[in-house]
Amino acid sequence: MPGLFPPMSSSIRGSRRALVAIAMMISALTRAAEMPGADARSVAPPPGYVVAILAVTVNSEAQDEPVLALRDDAGRVLLPLADLTRWRMRLPAMAGAAGVAGVAYAGDRYIPLEAFPGVSVKIDERAQALTIDAPPSAFASTAIDALALAGPIPQRSATGGFLNYTLLATRSDEVNAASGSFEVGAFGRFGTATSTAVASRTAESTTFTRLDSTWTYAMPERLSTLRAGDAVSRGGAWGSAVRFGGVQFATDFATQPNLVLTAGQFASGQATVPSTVDVFINNALVTQQSVKPGPFSITNIPPITGSGNVTLIVRDELGREQIISRPFYASPTLLRPGLSDFSVDLGLVRENYGISSNDYGSWIAAGTYRRGLNERVTAEVRAEALAGLTNAGAAASMLVEDFGVFSTSLAGGHNPIGNGARFSIGFDRQAIGLSFGVQASFLTPRFRLAGDVNPQAIRAREVVATADYSLGRMGTVAVAYVDRAFHNQPSTQVTSLGYTVSLDRWGYLAVSASRVKSVDVTTMANVLWTFSLGPSTSAAASLARVRGGDGSVSRDERTLSVQRNLPPGEGWGYRVLLSDEGSQQGQLNYQNRYGTYSAEIARSGGQMGERISASGGLGVISGRTFLSRSINDSFGLVRVPGYSEVRIYAQNREIGRTDANGELIVPRLLPYQRNRLSIDQSDLPLDAEFDGLTNDAVPYGRSGVVVDFAIKPAHSALVRIVQPDGQPVPAGAQVRVAGRDQASPVALDGQAYLTDLSARNRAVVTWTQRTCEFDFEFLQNGDPQPRLGPFVCTEVRR
Repeated sequence: MPGLFPPMSSSIRGSRRALVAIAMMISALTRAAEMPGADARSVAPPPGYVVAILAVTVNSEAQDEPVLALRDDAGRVLLPLADLTRWRMRLPAMAGAAGVAGVAYAGDRYIPLEAFPGVSVKIDERAQALTIDAPPSAFASTAIDALALAGPIPQRSATGGFLNYTLLATRSDEVNAASGSFEVGAFGRFGTATSTAVASRTAESTTFTRLDSTWTYAMPERLSTLRAGDAVSRGGAWGSAVRFGGVQFATDFATQPNLVLTAGQFASGQATVPSTVDVFINNALVTQQSVKPGPFSITNIPPITGSGNVTLIVRDELGREQIISRPFYASPTLLRPGLSDFSVDLGLVRENYGISSNDYGSWIAAGTYRRGLNERVTAEVRAEALAGLTNAGAAASMLVEDFGVFSTSLAGGHNPIGNGARFSIGFDRQAIGLSFGVQASFLTPRFRLAGDVNPQAIRAREVVATADYSLGRMGTVAVAYVDRAFHNQPSTQVTSLGYTVSLDRWGYLAVSASRVKSVDVTTMANVLWTFSLGPSTSAAASLARVRGGDGSVSRDERTLSVQRNLPPGEGWGYRVLLSDEGSQQGQLNYQNRYGTYSAEIARSGGQMGERISASGGLGVISGRTFLSRSINDSFGLVRVPGYSEVRIYAQNREIGRTDANGELIVPRLLPYQRNRLSIDQSDLPLDAEFDGLTNDAVPYGRSGVVVDFAIKPAHSALVRIVQPDGQPVPAGAQVRVAGRDQASPVALDGQAYLTDLSARNRAVVTWTQRTCEFDFEFLQNGDPQPRLGPFVCTEVRR
């Protein structure tokens, strides 16, 4: 077929690319010939066209494989529609343009490149290379989700439990007492159940009070949690939280801690050639993405609270940069579009909490639903009811021009004293310089919320206004005003002014003044200076003055304190406080892997007191019992069976060594997140066989997981195999030990490396058309790689 295969240059001849291209052409022609109705002439190019194999580069990006192209008598190049689509090139409007619609060939449609506006084409005849330069508008847009990484799937908990305790003993001039708080929990694949209680004992009485008992079942895949027992209802924008005993089904964002709740920021631009985009939020790098030529948009950029700027730096392979910047405003009161937050609560109101163990009153039912309608508006509806009371209302938060968030709510209801309503309005702006906010709520005299237990403290109005301004290195000034009015008692107004500044190596200085006006007027002023004495030691000096409404000084106190915080691991801490008002306090703390202990002595008002305390925990998982500090987080049991004294690392930090059983408890794992655990290979013997040295633990909340490292002795040996005539089995033969699936190759001199051997073994050797077998023993003598043989392999007749 003359002219079908143009001559190839020496740079392509014989290369893999040329072979692939030829194979492509043969495949295309075969495909065309096999099409229904095809005849021998259909494999030939259309009249006036020749076929060419071209290596293609699009906007400086070399494509993986050559393409089968058509060229007409005028020198125009036509490329397959499938390849143009794969390169993300936008198809031009073909209607009404003569010759633009392309031609059919080899089962595809070929489009002339001149149909794409702004596209320039260059052909290197000798190299058979096609270079295409196209503007960004010629490509389809690339959308990148900066938070597209899926969260880890938690491991269902092993069976276990825990007990936390805090014990205190107090002695003073007036009374001696002992008390304690306790929490017992059990966990497994069906969730976690916990119960808390407090107990106290004096010379006169002994009391024991149950606090909360709750079963919790988390469903990360549904972003929700089911609770049965004692819980706290969701108050929403206008309600109040109520303790109750019953059932709660609610959204639980903690089950996916990497989920961004607020509307992620977005930015867009365009790249002429393949480029890298660095995304900055307020000059902090948050993500880096690679983009193809053409328009691009990056969505769900992790936001921060308040106002700021998103900056994109687009850098191509030649180092050229373009900078794109846009302002934004983010608020935790706004949910990202389509994200919902709900709570359904049903049960009995808990009364006299902390005093009575089982005092449950009237029934309560409440439901709250909040949803991000779009990037600027989040709406909420809520209803609540209990014996004799029903309320319903709605709320909304709206972003105003990337400046701040406007919020409002309206609720009304009926109760035994009549009908009432509540209305609120507010605005909040958080920024690097000036931040301010005001919230005001107004209630009619007969409006009551579920949870209003004191009829003398029913609010009529509440206004809260705050503002702060950053002076940079000169510090920050803050002012606040609270006006709270009640229907049945005097109103209260609080005004405060504060100033804080960093003194660099001399610490921090905070000055504040406040005025409280109610029945009386009280003015307070305070100066606090804190400074560091070391990595974990600090000191503070303060001056506090309180004046009554008549101008008299009711209290004027100067204090000096020094404290050393407990380290994350084992170690000591202390605190010493002295006051010119006669108060002195000294406290010594100690912490180890089993608990935290404290001894304290204090004098005030001429009285002396001492107190000692101890807190810690007891855990059980998969039959293993251990002592630890208070178990407030998740934990894990690492097992390296048969290997003791192996170092275990959590997030690349050594946390301990395995015991005689090859086990170690790993405390304080982050729930619903990947906790990278690893072992040190140098602690394993040379004959240890393993698939990996790292493992991820992803526990549920307040539960434990078992992390197994699949490590076992290799039981290996270098075995020499010979034929009956004494000649070694030829290299390349395959050896299979009976009972094993994997075969091992024979090397030179009949040597084969065999693993996972038993005390007695039978092996079969095969090569070409021959098969032989032999028996041998493997005795463990401490040698990690013994040499065995030679063993005579007896031929098996088939």
